[in-house]
Amino acid sequence: MTKSYTESSSQTNQEDSDPHLHVDHLKSVSSSGIQTDECDLETLTCPHQDDEGVDVRPSTDHDGLRRRYNPTRPDDFATLQSELLKWRRREERKIKVSDRDEGQKQDMTKLLTKKEAHLLRKIEQLKNSATDKCKKEKIRHVMELMSQPKQWELSDGIVIAVDNPETCRAREMKIMHDELDGSVESVEERIDLLGRIKTFVDTIDHSSLAKDVSMLLDRELQMLHRGTDLGQEYMEGLRKRLSNQFTKLVIRSNSDACHGAAYHA
Repeated sequence: MTKSYTESSSQTNQEDSDPHLHVDHLKSVSSSGIQTDECDLETLTCPHQDDEGVDVRPSTDHDGLRRRYNPTRPDDFATLQSELLKWRRREERKIKVSDRDEGQKQDMTKLLTKKEAHLLRKIEQLKNSATDKCKKEKIRHVMELMSQPKQWELSDGIVIAVDNPETCRAREMKIMHDELDGSVESVEERIDLLGRIKTFVDTIDHSSLAKDVSMLLDRELQMLHRGTDLGQEYMEGLRKRLSNQFTKLVIRSNSDACHGAAYHA
């Protein structure tokens, strides 16, 4: 079964079970037995006092809620980073004015740093997810564009849609791309799909990219035929690379049709 994967800039980023990453709480207890508050992105937007002691409550407007629970734009993540910094400073002030001794304050500061790292990882995961979604949308748009029939205007002003060999081939490649990224119910179906793609790829050209795709197809086909099990992580990595390389090949093979689609493979 094929899967889609989000590329991450850090190996420490593991996908949380909740796609919105705002209900996965983190509780910590210091070596001195101090219980800290729950830690999640909602904490950043709880009512608090600003630097002048004025009570501040989170915005309830639709855009503000979307930014916190489904950030997609660069300014959304800049806002989250800013709120995280303000939250860190508020928590540091609370520790400073508490009646704990110095040892306990040091423990509380260490726990605060762990909380901050936890929230930073969540924000990074959301950023990676948004980047992956945006990339997929661009690819989908390019695939649709390249497989559309040509538009011809007749002398009487009527516009007709006409397919030519290039658009037919592009449509066939789009179908194979969608199947490669989709779900396959059995090993036999996967083998059949990879075989059809390989036969098609071998007729395209002899570029290094086409050869790389053909090599990746051969590698997975051999593993499936032999029943070789190198672990789920290895197979997922192989399929991810195959998907990425085949996407590049499809777009480059139809570069004229994709011109102006604002995507660079």
